[in-house]
Amino acid sequence: MSPAAALLVLLTAKTGTVKLPPGRLEVHREIKLPDGADDLTVLGDGTTLHASGDFHGRAILSCNK
Repeated sequence: MSPAAALLVLLTAKTGTVKLPPGRLEVHREIKLPDGADDLTVLGDGTTLHASGDFHGRAILSCNK
């Protein structure tokens, strides 16, 4: 799975496990987990989420209550 595809899954998954690919993933904006996400596990073996120089957001990953 490409890095972009893995992040797209993370943006839409509400439950289950999202496996991020190894390597450095440049993030340009906040990744907001979907409302209603529950029992969601994000795994990454050798994955680094890196805020790019033009990053906009509160945090790389965020969620509501």
